[in-house]
This record gives sequence, structure tokens and C-alpha cells, in this order.
Amino acid sequence: MKPMLAWIKAHLLVVISTLVVVIVLPVGYVFSSKWNESIKTKRAAEVKADVDKLAQKVSYAIPALDPSETAVTQSDLPNAVRTEFFKKHRESVLQQADGVVARAVAFNQRDHRPLVEGLFPDAKGEALQTLPFELADRLIGKDGRPSAYQDLLDRVRAGGPRPADKLAPILHDVSTREREAILGQNANRQLSPEESARITEKVVSRRVGEYQARAREITFYAGMDVFAVDNARGMSLLRVKPKMLPVLEDCFGWQADFWMFSDVLQAVAAANTDSGGRPQSVDQGAVKRVVRVLLKDTPYARVERPQTTTEDSSSAAPVAANPNAEIKPDFDRSITGRWSGPENGMYDLRHASVELVVDSAMIPRLFDAFAQTNFMTITDIDLGEVDSWSELERGYYYGDAPVVKATIEVEAVWLRSWMQPWMPKEIRSRLGIPEEKPAEGEAAPAGDAQKEDDK
Repeated sequence: MKPMLAWIKAHLLVVISTLVVVIVLPVGYVFSSKWNESIKTKRAAEVKADVDKLAQKVSYAIPALDPSETAVTQSDLPNAVRTEFFKKHRESVLQQADGVVARAVAFNQRDHRPLVEGLFPDAKGEALQTLPFELADRLIGKDGRPSAYQDLLDRVRAGGPRPADKLAPILHDVSTREREAILGQNANRQLSPEESARITEKVVSRRVGEYQARAREITFYAGMDVFAVDNARGMSLLRVKPKMLPVLEDCFGWQADFWMFSDVLQAVAAANTDSGGRPQSVDQGAVKRVVRVLLKDTPYARVERPQTTTEDSSSAAPVAANPNAEIKPDFDRSITGRWSGPENGMYDLRHASVELVVDSAMIPRLFDAFAQTNFMTITDIDLGEVDSWSELERGYYYGDAPVVKATIEVEAVWLRSWMQPWMPKEIRSRLGIPEEKPAEGEAAPAGDAQKEDDK
């Protein structure tokens, strides 16, 4: 035993190294096995995650422009060819949608522009003191210049019957010539009943002929007296130049009413065109006479609110509407499902009641004409009899076709996208239209800056 211990002491380094090798090898094997397993598990998880990503499906979609159609959708593994295909067609559809929107706005706006440039939306200084009166002069007429309403009637080839002051001399001349032809040199004798009847027949025939000639000169009967506004709500039709300076809200209400009257008369004129778009005369067209166009609401006119000592929440401006929000039909509000209000940031509705004398067989053409002129829908129609002989005595010649009196209710949609830039601030606030804020780093409009300074 002693020799062994002596040898160990003499070779202690060798013994310790041998023991280390004997102990470390199995321990290292155990630890390396566990470490290797950990690395394999981690790498396997990473590979699985990458594989899952590669196998993850994506959704492809091409929206539908028509709500009645179903959008094209597909869920599948990513694919460069498929991705490029859907991207190309989606961009094409979105471009078409932008084009449809632009065409819809252009169709709705038509040729509507303010009658007086620089007045809307916020004339200031000298312009604010003069341009409102200039608008009134355009609507009423001044210094021999016809009113904008008369210009509108002329554009659609509308007019009244042959004026009595022009017809009377013609009929007197006919009567005189016939009397002279019958009496000859014996001018003092009395006419016989038969001779008087013959002169009367000639005069009546010429009178009807003048009425017929007038009917061929115009497209339909209408005069300045056809324009009317229900003044139970808002402003009435401007007839006399105001003595006090009109506010911008009133001016915009007058302008908007003029646009609405224009749309209605343009639709009536469209009903009196042939297949080639050429205007027809009264005796040929669908509409013979416009008796009255009554605007039943004025959503853009100023609203007077009673003065209160305490703050009334009902008079506060409505919450700004989202112009991009979906406007769902509500058939409890109207037969068309369309409605306007603070929650509708896309469009406003206008309503008019139009009294017409129309060819009973051509009423469908009238419906089509309103739809083709603008976003207008005839929501109701009431028909009544017309005494054609009584109308003829007043100078209205309607031709040989049977006619009826039609009272139609018209609903018009006006997109805010083209009207909003001209709306005064007070109207935008009342309708819930959000204020346009300047972009970051962009200065606020001068008017707003001035108001801040005033504060």
C-alpha cells in the first residue's frame, strides 16, 4: 500500500489529470447531449415557424363597383403571379371607381356656378358690401338687363301665349278687311246675321292661327310667374331688391334656389326634344305648359333662432358628419330611402312640387327626362282634367293630343363635394360639415387668422 501511495505522490499530476479525464468525459457527454437536444429543439421550432409562414394563406380581393354584384375574393398561399394579377385588376377597378365618382359629380353639378364671382364662400371688405346687391340685381334684373330667371326661360325656349296687346290689332285688321270686302261701296248698310257670322269665323280662325303660330315658336308655356318658394321655411323667392345688406346665408339660399329651378326647367325642356336632341314645339312635345314650380324646402337658407338667456343645446351646431361614411337607405323617412341631415355628410335633398299640362301618352318620357337631367326622382304624381277650350280662350294652344294636368313631386340629390366649396361658414356649420384644417406647417386662411387676432 505504501509503495502505491508513494507512487501516487511521485506522480500526482498524472493521477489528477487521469481522474479529470475519467470524470469530465462522461459529464461532458451528458451535458453535450442535453445542449445538442436544446439546440435541435430550438432550430426545429424556428424552422417550423418559417414553414408556417410559408404556408400561411393571404386574402386577395377585387371590390365590386355595383352593390348588386359580389366582390371577387380568394384566400390562398402567396404567389407572385396571383399577387400581380389581383394588384393589376384591383387598381383598375379603383381607377374606374374614381372615374365614376368624378362623372357623378360633374353630372350633378352640370353648369352650376355662382351668378356673381367672388361672393361665395366668404367675401370680405368691399366685396362683402357690394356683391350681395349685385346678386340681387342679377336675380331681379336691372337697367334693361333681364333677370337670371328670364335668361333661364329664354335658354329653354319657354314663353307665354301671344300677348293681347299684339293680338288685338291683328284681329281688328282682319275684322275691318272682311267687313269692307262684304259691304263694298255701301259701307252704311247693316250686316246681315250670316255676314256677321262669317266675319266672326274669320276673326276666330285668325286668332287660333296666331295661337298656333306662337305654340310653334316656343318649346313650352312658362313665364316669370311660375317660380315660387314655400316661405314657411326659410327665404321666399327674391322679387324686390333688398334695402338692407343681405347676409351671405341669404345670398347662398337664393343662388341654390336658382340652381334648383334651372334643373327642373332643363328636365322639362329635355322631355320636349326629339330622338336627335332637337327641341320640339308645344304641340309636339310631352310638356305643354309649366304652371308652377314650388320649392318646398330651403336647406341652405338662414334659420332664425329665438334668443335665450341660457345656452340651448338644441341650437348648437351638429357633430361634424363623416363624408365617407356609408349612407344606408331609410324607407321610414322617404319612399326612395334617401334622407338628408347632420349624419349624412355625402349629399343634401331638395324637393319641389311641379304643376304641368302634359300629353297623357307621353308621361313616361317626362319621368325619363328628369332622371337623365340630374339625380332627380319623381316620387309622386297626381293627374287631373284640363278644359282645353277654356285654355285656348286664354291663348294656350296644346295641339290635338289629349292632355292632363299633372302635379309631380320631385326629389333631387345634391352632392356636397361640389357645393361645399361655395358654402358660407355658417351653413357648413349648421349642416355638420367639418372645417377644413390646414396641413401641418401651412398657414391658416387669412380670414381665420384675422378672427384670432380680433379675439
